[in-house]
Amino acid sequence: MLLAFRIFSASAAIDASSYQMNLKTGASLVTGNKTAVISANTSNAISSRITLPFNFTFDGTPYTHLIACSDGWVKLGNSSMTATASFNNNLNDVNDRPKLAPFWEEMNIPSGAGQGVFAFTAGTSPSRMFVIEWTVAIVKNGTGRGTFQLVLHENSNHIEFIYNNMIRNGSNQFFNSYSAGIAGTGTDVASLTMQTNASHTVSYNTVNNTNSNPIPNGTSVVFSRVISSNSSAMTFSNLNTHGFKADWTRGNGQNRLVVCRPSNATAVAPSNFANYYANVGFGSGSPIGSGYVVADGNINTSTVYYLNSNTNYCLDVFEYSGSISNGSAVFKTDNFLTGCENTLALIGSSNLVVTGIGYTSLSFSWDNGNGTERIVLVSKGDTANQLPLDYTWYNANLNYGSGDQIGNAYVVYSGTNNSLSTNITINNLETGSTYYVTVIEFEYEWELPIYATHLKLTDASPTLSNDIDEDGVADVDDAFPFDPNKAYKTNFPASGFGTLMYEDLWPGKGDYDFNDLVVDYQYEIVSNANDQVVEANYTFVTRAIGGALHNAFAFQLDSINPAKITTVNGTRTNGITWTSFNSNGTEAGNDNETNIIVYKDAYDLLPTTGGFWFMNVEKEAPDVGNDTSSISVKFINNGVAPAAGTVSTQQLAASKFNPYIIVGQERGKEVHLADKRPSSKINMIYFGTVDDNSIPAQNRYYKTDTNLPWALNIGSSIPYAQEKQDFSSCFLNFSNWAESGGLNNTEWYTNAIGNRDMNKLMNR
Repeated sequence: MLLAFRIFSASAAIDASSYQMNLKTGASLVTGNKTAVISANTSNAISSRITLPFNFTFDGTPYTHLIACSDGWVKLGNSSMTATASFNNNLNDVNDRPKLAPFWEEMNIPSGAGQGVFAFTAGTSPSRMFVIEWTVAIVKNGTGRGTFQLVLHENSNHIEFIYNNMIRNGSNQFFNSYSAGIAGTGTDVASLTMQTNASHTVSYNTVNNTNSNPIPNGTSVVFSRVISSNSSAMTFSNLNTHGFKADWTRGNGQNRLVVCRPSNATAVAPSNFANYYANVGFGSGSPIGSGYVVADGNINTSTVYYLNSNTNYCLDVFEYSGSISNGSAVFKTDNFLTGCENTLALIGSSNLVVTGIGYTSLSFSWDNGNGTERIVLVSKGDTANQLPLDYTWYNANLNYGSGDQIGNAYVVYSGTNNSLSTNITINNLETGSTYYVTVIEFEYEWELPIYATHLKLTDASPTLSNDIDEDGVADVDDAFPFDPNKAYKTNFPASGFGTLMYEDLWPGKGDYDFNDLVVDYQYEIVSNANDQVVEANYTFVTRAIGGALHNAFAFQLDSINPAKITTVNGTRTNGITWTSFNSNGTEAGNDNETNIIVYKDAYDLLPTTGGFWFMNVEKEAPDVGNDTSSISVKFINNGVAPAAGTVSTQQLAASKFNPYIIVGQERGKEVHLADKRPSSKINMIYFGTVDDNSIPAQNRYYKTDTNLPWALNIGSSIPYAQEKQDFSSCFLNFSNWAESGGLNNTEWYTNAIGNRDMNKLMNR
């Protein structure tokens, strides 16, 4: 690891005045909302005292006011100006100091619009500019014209002279004998010698008041305070393969610019007044020589990213005053701080271990290397025959086959992990197959990955292959590992019970309390390895009877041919006279859809008690308990399907479950859930009568004209209404849900605030 610091030094201090002069060409006049401080058609005139919009420090003293003279100079401070009628353009003149003179010559201000001396403020804090602008006759009583500005820069305290529209007179006479420069309160002055090629020079304490050369338009002269103290004592920390952090002690510049470069590249200084952009990602900021700007501002720390591993880089810290954003930055380039550091060498991952073996999954752990991130490839039967390409991102997924494919492998993991090790589980594998895992560290270049393929780490393991019943489903995934005719089971609802509630006075609304029959339900679908339904087991818990009619309870399996069912067991239909049954236990007369009568009369299930007509719907009545009916519907018996064929689990989806009541055991009078079609036994005369607004031709069933139903199916077990309590007064958002067609208040039945009136509900 190389650690080095250098401070470059080339020249001594400029002068006791501590100001240096810098030039830029192609400058434009500052624009703003100007106010005249000396009017047109005057000469040897001075302005009133002008208040500065910000404190301006010159030669170590802050000033809040200035006075402008029509002869091209200003005096800083509160005191009045003495030089009025007499003319003396010698910067050594001890009167009216400190003075700033962009163009000190005896001049007239011509008459006419736009002529005069003006003041205005431009820009925004903390980088405002206060401007004094002269539009004058260059030579007194002459016809030549000139516009020039004195610009005072907030915060940086730069003094800038800008020259434009400098026009000769008809005799090609331009200047007579003028001065340009600055003078402090003591004896120090900085006097310019102006050249026609804009290669102007500055002398300290030697005055040149005989300038006569024209000043090229677009010339800007900037005086800035010399930065005397440079940054120092750089230290490095947070070293990694792609970057580091540097800290240092600030110098006395207003700001500092930090350039990162390879250590074998020569340091190149930034240019005054240039616009630079900083970015912590190496290569993303403004280029300077072979380096890039990585930080800017009044800072003493910088973190750099996207460096190459095991490579030496240097940081050059340049002090400057002014602002890069408005083009007033002046850099200290003869003396700057440099520190160099080596990024860490890349270390690959190690210690790849198989931590878990399943039938369709494998778990691996490894110790992380020191890359920014790492990518994991998994291939079946052989090692990965291709590796990731640099500068390419890949999508990862722990389900094998779902991530991006690279040759014979799939990407299963890509990410960071700052802990010492990583553990992943890869799913969706085939039983009894061998899989190879390859871990590759990577880092960044230009925000894109560079893969350390030479450091790849590989291990392999087979998945388990036990399948006791040999049905093709691994034991770990087989709900019936010892039965070759069964493999999977699915519950509806997924957990617990759902609730069915019925109103039995259809096609009239009745008392609309939905407690004429309340039944909780749950069923289980058992399928084999070929996704064929073997059996369906239904559990129905009758909780309450709040209707006087002796209703039967049944369910239809929509679109399931009854001939595809082998047997139905558990029904309670002994003594039934109003319908008949097929030999397999399904109801006869329904050729295209399976109908199963669960019980013929709800009153056979729950006992009545003295003084009460109904069961479990009145709070003052005793709890008579509940009754459970268990129905087993076999489709395939011991691996043998009926002649009509099999039913897939998709064909027996939850939407096919169609429970209903047979009102008063009148076989043609059924009450189903809204929009569930009735059995072929239905008597069509009831549709569209009383309160019913069914339109069978449009598959609209069992709804009022405002979409209110006669039956409800809730996916969880919930309370029900007490006798004679209108359902909408028990579940306060029910009507809005029903009348909106199920679009609004979709969770109206939950116990959320504002959904239920518990004083009107039963929960037995």
